[in-house]
Amino acid sequence: MHPDDWLECNKRREKALATGQIDETEYRLKRSDGLYRWHLARAVPFKDASGRITTWFGTCTDIDEQKRAQLALRDPGARGRVSDTQPPPFTIRAARSTQRCHPSPRCSAIDCHRASL
Repeated sequence: MHPDDWLECNKRREKALATGQIDETEYRLKRSDGLYRWHLARAVPFKDASGRITTWFGTCTDIDEQKRAQLALRDPGARGRVSDTQPPPFTIRAARSTQRCHPSPRCSAIDCHRASL
């Protein structure tokens, strides 16, 4: 994760865990080649019949093209400043009770551990 995004992302994650609210955050992830791409992370709690959170389900979607388009609308000279390659999408499912990460097979290039959720 980009160092500038870490603090806000962590605050939002901690708030979601404490309140049980859905979390949706945009941040930059570093690919294995060292380039950063924007991603939209969304975490949704799964609850049992009594309303207790049993697990969390999350997705992480590459939105770099969307961010590039938004930047280009604001600053036409910015078009070439972001990588043009599109990495494969992936999903991560984390269980709150164990804080283990279960990445999809397409997530192998990402160092996935509790601190990055």
